[in-house]
Amino acid sequence: MKQHSSKMKKRYIPLIGAVLAGASLFRFSLPAFAIGTSAGTDLVNSATATYDDQDNNSYDVTSNQVTVTVGKIAGITNVPTGFTDNTTAPDNTTILPGDSVSFDFEVTNTGNDISDIFIPSASNIEVENLIITAVQYSTDGGATFQARSTLTNGIVPNVDENTSIIVRVVGTVSNTAADGDSISVQLGDTGTNTADLNSTDFPGTQNQPDIDATATTDVQARDVRTLTSSSARVAGTPVNGQREASATQIVTVGSASLAMPRIEKVNAGVNNSGTGADLSDDVITYNLNLDVAGNSDPQVQGYTDFPYNAADLEGRDYTGQFTFTGAADPPADETNLILISDAIPANTTFNSLTGSAPTGWTPVYTIDPLTTPADEADWVATAPADLTTITRVGWVYDAETDGAIAAGSTVTGFGFSVTTTGLTTNTATAIYNIAQTFGSTDDDVAGAGGLITYDESGDQNPANLNDDGTFGPDETTTTAITDVNDLDGDGDTTEILNVYAYDNNPALANQDINNNNTGTSPAGEYNTLTVAPDAVASNILNGPDSNPNAIGDIFDVVPADDNHDFQNLAAPSPAPADLTEPTLGVAGYDNSVYDPAPLTFTNTVNNPALSGISNVILEPIAPSDLGLTGDDLDLPSGTQITIAYGNRTATYTYTATTSTDGVFTLNSSTTGGTTDGTPSDIVIPTIASRSNISYSVAVDLPPGTPLSTNYVDGDPANDLVGGFPVPIVAYVDDNGTAGLQAADTYNVTVDQVYTGYLQLVKEARVLRNNGTGYRPVAGMGYGDPNSAKQPAPGDILEYRITYTNISEDQGSGTSNGLLQADDIEITEDGTIDGNNWALDNDDPAEDGDDLIDTLHVLDGADDSTTGSTIRYFNAAGASSTNQGAFSTEVNNFGVTDDITKYVVNGITRVSPGSSGTFTFQRKITSQEDIENLTP
Repeated sequence: MKQHSSKMKKRYIPLIGAVLAGASLFRFSLPAFAIGTSAGTDLVNSATATYDDQDNNSYDVTSNQVTVTVGKIAGITNVPTGFTDNTTAPDNTTILPGDSVSFDFEVTNTGNDISDIFIPSASNIEVENLIITAVQYSTDGGATFQARSTLTNGIVPNVDENTSIIVRVVGTVSNTAADGDSISVQLGDTGTNTADLNSTDFPGTQNQPDIDATATTDVQARDVRTLTSSSARVAGTPVNGQREASATQIVTVGSASLAMPRIEKVNAGVNNSGTGADLSDDVITYNLNLDVAGNSDPQVQGYTDFPYNAADLEGRDYTGQFTFTGAADPPADETNLILISDAIPANTTFNSLTGSAPTGWTPVYTIDPLTTPADEADWVATAPADLTTITRVGWVYDAETDGAIAAGSTVTGFGFSVTTTGLTTNTATAIYNIAQTFGSTDDDVAGAGGLITYDESGDQNPANLNDDGTFGPDETTTTAITDVNDLDGDGDTTEILNVYAYDNNPALANQDINNNNTGTSPAGEYNTLTVAPDAVASNILNGPDSNPNAIGDIFDVVPADDNHDFQNLAAPSPAPADLTEPTLGVAGYDNSVYDPAPLTFTNTVNNPALSGISNVILEPIAPSDLGLTGDDLDLPSGTQITIAYGNRTATYTYTATTSTDGVFTLNSSTTGGTTDGTPSDIVIPTIASRSNISYSVAVDLPPGTPLSTNYVDGDPANDLVGGFPVPIVAYVDDNGTAGLQAADTYNVTVDQVYTGYLQLVKEARVLRNNGTGYRPVAGMGYGDPNSAKQPAPGDILEYRITYTNISEDQGSGTSNGLLQADDIEITEDGTIDGNNWALDNDDPAEDGDDLIDTLHVLDGADDSTTGSTIRYFNAAGASSTNQGAFSTEVNNFGVTDDITKYVVNGITRVSPGSSGTFTFQRKITSQEDIENLTP
């Protein structure tokens, strides 16, 4: 290994240049000798793991393969940094026609090399209601500005990486501009040009590919773009091409302020109070948040020509409407209160508040009918003795005493529960609920003032704004609807006030069916939850071993019942030689197949009756039969099933061509080892009262079966392959008709095979130092294509391994047979099995620097599972102590010194449906790393 002396550091770059010139090595299409890790180097990574099931059977798993290429990267951002009204008289607080104004934009070279930057002239900058008088630039952070005319062809030369220039557009507001008109400046012409002063992330406008100058769709004279600098340290065009960015600043003539509250609500599900078949005592809990949007809120950024500036939230004057006797923290007065109100849903009564109210907020109640608008109702701070009389629950905040709620802030912790005492039948019933908030805009005048503001839960638009930023309905709206519940009691079922707060049978389009405030209709969307009784048990029970009364929800059935119970088993892991090519699908994901070994399940049939039953028949059925709602293609054609009871067996072969036409064909059956003349299903002659009978099911999946942890066709855009379900039905022929009929007494259990059930998903993202620390790079995140991730020397490549138990979980059922992933050990080795991220991949004959291409980042490894341990190894095989003893968590940069392998163990259990993550960081070796080596 060469010695890196201070003398050598001074002549390191010239020596490389001389070697290249002498050896005629400029044959590479990419610049192969950027100092540090070479551009064009493929860094290949996949992880492996071992795990056990609860019966101590061991399994192996390999993650998808992630390949990331290092290259010379061009990058540019264009961010609005400020607006100045240069006119001081007669009024510099409001933008007026004739005012001189300035718009500043910070343009940054986010690439990994020196770049030239082009800025457009005044005639190529798009403006509205503005006459441009000057275009200027600054290379010293705004200390001094020079006219664009001093540049050659508008090019600011030699802008170093992570260095910014400031472009200033100066102009005069048009004399024809009227109050409410927009004054805008668009610098550059990329994307949608939707931007905001308080945001730095405009993916549609930043760091976009620069279209070729010959393309008719791009006028390059209008671009803010990179060009290859003659001073660049790496010659040639960047591997991601030249880039451009644009941004828009918009202000309004005489613009007004608007407080934009957003009330959000979710339900925490149903507690059946231990009486699954009785819907008269179920408890539903609702949790609410209140936030006040700022200018940088993503939803606000999406509004076009929005004539408002975000403001703090004030209250309204509710004098005489509140009684605060007994309140722990009563407001000082009622002139400036912010109100949150939530109507008690139909078919329920108020139960209790949950948790403590947020600081400064007082819980309140009203018994006024729902026909009285919430902001006109009379409220009290002490709940009435008869909770069934409460029609709304709410919270109030004194913005006069405690201050307005700042734009961009969030208040959490509101919650209450209701009981379904209003239900009179035990049939599935939908419960609809929506919350409201009432306030006003801070107009810098003491007390409440400015525009009133209002919002309803269920969507992401604040202040009941529509998706385009226009106003939707507020509490003053009268809407004609069919009032199916006659809420106002007047017998009129055609019209009701404030429909959005009270409708108990809303159209599907006006519901937040995902319980996450993502509805899209005007105004608010109702939180929707269905209360349903537990299923009634069958007259014959058929279930997992020793649990014939299991309840399950396999095939996503709702509610869970005893025809969807299941048990899971896993086939042994295939040896690498047993896997059939191709082994890799899209983006490095496994697409291999193999012939799994057969598995045998033990099932139990139970007779719950007081008398015996006779001639119970056992047979396999397709996943869609009997209304099970499974997909027949989830079980591969050619699967063989053998059911055994006592000394009798019956063997079937499965065939399916569509999702609903699977068929089992009975091939053979035996009695005492002798072949019958005609094959027949297994028949259990008698099952005594309240007794169990056990039988076995052998499942032999065919050759060509994929791994359950794979995505279909090896493409992560598709669903997981998942388990291979085999429903087994036990039935009594009640009507004397041959074969299983829906009218027969029957019960189904599902035996499900997994060909591996711990999935390892490997992802990578790029972090770049923006001057304040390493931050994710737009377009190079975990979810972006690996081909788009082109880290530069000095960037951090962060790998994330998500380990997930993909097997069917208990869900809302009970007593199903699950697969636990126990004693998991994850190995990340950058030197074997095709992994090369911990090697020096440069050709020693051409480089020979013996420098590892990625460097371990101190404190950069972490596992999310409590109690897990990370061990570190270097290329010589020595192990460090456990994580926390960072004195041995070395990064000495040499091949034999730096960490090249991570092993995570101590992950004792990952249950079905659960997951954890292991992340570790590797820095792409840079010139700075080389120069910082200790001699």
